[in-house]
Amino acid sequence: MGASASGEAWGNSPQNWPQPNGAQPLAAWFPPRRTPVMLNIYDLGKKNETKVMNRLLRVIGSGAFHSGVEVFGREWSYRGAHRAGTGLFCCEPRGCDCHTYCESVFMGETFLSMHEVLSVVSQLEVQWAASHYSLLRQNCCHFCEVLCSQLGVGAIPSWVKSLAETGAAVEDKVESWGIGRSSSPGPAEQSPRRGSPGPQLAPPAPWQFGGGGGGGGERPGWQTPTPPPPMRAASPPPQHRPPQQQLLQQQQQQQMQQQQQYQQQKQQNG
Repeated sequence: MGASASGEAWGNSPQNWPQPNGAQPLAAWFPPRRTPVMLNIYDLGKKNETKVMNRLLRVIGSGAFHSGVEVFGREWSYRGAHRAGTGLFCCEPRGCDCHTYCESVFMGETFLSMHEVLSVVSQLEVQWAASHYSLLRQNCCHFCEVLCSQLGVGAIPSWVKSLAETGAAVEDKVESWGIGRSSSPGPAEQSPRRGSPGPQLAPPAPWQFGGGGGGGGERPGWQTPTPPPPMRAASPPPQHRPPQQQLLQQQQQQQMQQQQQYQQQKQQNG
């Protein structure tokens, strides 16, 4: 009876019960277990070009990486898919077959037990749906940072998530400038008010309907428009012709010039 009362007062674990003669509790002799937490980093994908690019970008503190959190012998990460359900998955440490393992970073030690870690992951499964994946705003690196924070080991290195954060910042800046969007919507972009009819569209021409069946593809009640006449080739512009009197004057001048030339030749020969 006394042991039960002491257990309720000091906790169910005998390690927390006070010891006689002022001795320290047994919990002081058995400190809580701490488990290491590792961040496993991969080059995104399986191409060698990405590996070379990451080595160059690493100099400026950036790169295209996949990451996973290793704790209690399992690696947890996040990926997107066009389906319902969570995007969280686990695999063997450094064994993600979709990417190329690069290196591991020691994040610290967590005081959570395996049961508590699984409870944290179960809560994150609901929040991190596969359909909510975003390359710039909600990817595997963002998930690893949240999980590491829940495990009490702090944030992941900035160079792992730098490329995505830079892309998100550029996207926000472009949207703030309104590039690709007009300042005010045009008539075609304005939505009709509630209760008012929408824009009246002209019926399509009968030849726009397929004529695979009978009836030639025409709609009842519509009149087939008369096709326009064929276009004719434009005739060349008429050439300018001088009047008849001007032609006669030109002929008389030519005759006089010929007579003068004949008289000159005759005088030279005589």
